[in-house]
Amino acid sequence: MKIAFPGVMAVLLVGMPLLAQPEASAQRDKVSFESSYLGDFVNNISGGARRGATYLGLANVRVTVPLSAFGLWSGGEIFANAASTHGARPSAGFIGDFQVVSNIEAGDHTYLQELWYRHTWESTAITIGLQDFNAQFASNEHANLFLNSSFGLPSTISANVPAPMFPLTSLGITAAWNITSELALLAAVFDGRPTDFEDNAFNLRWHLGPDDGIFAAAELQYATDALFSLPGSFKAGVYNHDFRVAFNVETNRNETVYTNNYGVYATIDQTVWADGSGRSLALFARGSVSPNKCNTNTKFTGAGLGYYGLLWSQGEDMLGLGWVHAGMRDGEDEMTIELTYYGPLTDHFFIQPDVQYVLNPVGTGKALPSCLVGTIRFGVSM
Repeated sequence: MKIAFPGVMAVLLVGMPLLAQPEASAQRDKVSFESSYLGDFVNNISGGARRGATYLGLANVRVTVPLSAFGLWSGGEIFANAASTHGARPSAGFIGDFQVVSNIEAGDHTYLQELWYRHTWESTAITIGLQDFNAQFASNEHANLFLNSSFGLPSTISANVPAPMFPLTSLGITAAWNITSELALLAAVFDGRPTDFEDNAFNLRWHLGPDDGIFAAAELQYATDALFSLPGSFKAGVYNHDFRVAFNVETNRNETVYTNNYGVYATIDQTVWADGSGRSLALFARGSVSPNKCNTNTKFTGAGLGYYGLLWSQGEDMLGLGWVHAGMRDGEDEMTIELTYYGPLTDHFFIQPDVQYVLNPVGTGKALPSCLVGTIRFGVSM
């Protein structure tokens, strides 16, 4: 079954790579429009497949339409996110790392990234439509500062299963239940194979078929200030992809590649110091495992810290140091250490110098020397 959505949404400017969280219900009283642009100047200073410098960018337009603004259902909202990625692919082109140093690397595409309807009741919410799994699942608040893709979705998920994630999303249903003020449960079911850009250039034609399988996930979230009397959150989740079908050129037919591929993950965010004026220090950690009979990347770990308010007393700027480690089935692991600084120069413009050292880049399947990568990211929002 194919579903066609008429028209192509024009893309103007783009948003932050950080996935936006839903606004408080008190603010959902009018249509909101956001646009912004992100650009990365990336330079592979040494190592990797070859040295080189290049540019890539991401543009987004996001529109949120609360139905209450039109006198319709209270608690209902429609969200659309159109995107345009462009420029080079430095990790694929000359760095050769597995975890991808820039989380906006995707090639040249203009497409619809998200289009969903959400209905919120007192303690529950249901979201139906084209969704990004990482917008609600498997995320660390304080890891969102970093540029490496593995600080977003763990590589054991993004590399092993066709999860709906940037840039290519798929149809799904997500349910969220706030069990208490501190405890929440998320569950979701998605089309198991997002339709490739080759057959779905603007992500407006979605194929739903028995060969796609189902990607399902559940996550338990716990928020508390019990430690240090400061905000902290703990998340644990599980995911499963029931099967995946691929075309075998030798037999000239579709064949099941694997069945019941699954994994578990956990994340921790904890503020450990704050001076009351906006300056604070936060730590985070994340990990994931997946069975090795199906996957190349069987283990993932990551951790880091973020200092808020290094130069701006209200904590607007951020300094971060972190690492991510992809444990491979063949023992050829890759680890990246990242140092980054986010500096908002105005309310609508920021600049972010970033340095990453990739130990044993394994993205090409060949032995490559460790590499040093420097990036200057800038962002404009409206």
